[in-house]
Amino acid sequence: MRAVVELAADAPTAADWLSGWGAVGSGAIALAALVAAVFAVRAANRTNKLQTAQLDRLEQGQRRALAAEFGVWASQRKPYKLEILYNNTGTQPMYRALVQLQVPGLPSVIIPSRSLAPTAGPTVLGDATEAAADLIEGAITERLGPQTSKFDEFGDEIEDLNVHETRQKFMFELDVSTRFQDANGISWERRADGRLYETGTTVDVEATLQAQATFTATAEVVKHSTRRLPLILRKLFH
Repeated sequence: MRAVVELAADAPTAADWLSGWGAVGSGAIALAALVAAVFAVRAANRTNKLQTAQLDRLEQGQRRALAAEFGVWASQRKPYKLEILYNNTGTQPMYRALVQLQVPGLPSVIIPSRSLAPTAGPTVLGDATEAAADLIEGAITERLGPQTSKFDEFGDEIEDLNVHETRQKFMFELDVSTRFQDANGISWERRADGRLYETGTTVDVEATLQAQATFTATAEVVKHSTRRLPLILRKLFH
């Protein structure tokens, strides 16, 4: 009888059951709160990363704003005539510009310019256009050999079909790239495919002026010695 009483005394009461379930409930609530906090931290981190990426893109866009308005390219606006054009739709000039021309089979030619002002539309770069024409004629001479002028019965010069087709080919293949510095002092390179890159290296003023002097001093020689152009360019730019 005494044992039964002791067992009855040791049996958990309703209050004990309620207390146990209360502890379990508190633990579950705490665990749920912890899980919610972890998810909240992760969500906040993702939001912060997205905001940081957006700010980086905005900052990069602002940094590129002036340079993005500037470009140099080759165009055949007139039949059989190639022109080197530039456009600067921004409000500030581009400084220390170096225009590089490249035709397959010849070294590149660099034409410097101190600054290129804002424009109302595509504008011809005279020196670069002349250099491109001389470069292409030199490429034709190297590919086909020296050409002898031919004339029709009226005295008009006739261009050989092979020469004409080769000229058109080189006009199409001419690559034009440029290096320049914007009004914020940031240096850029726009490659022949149109893509814009920040170079991180200031365009050297002395090198630009030296290139300008070299180009000016040899321009007349190149004009009057097309047959020797490949050799002249190799000596100048290699």
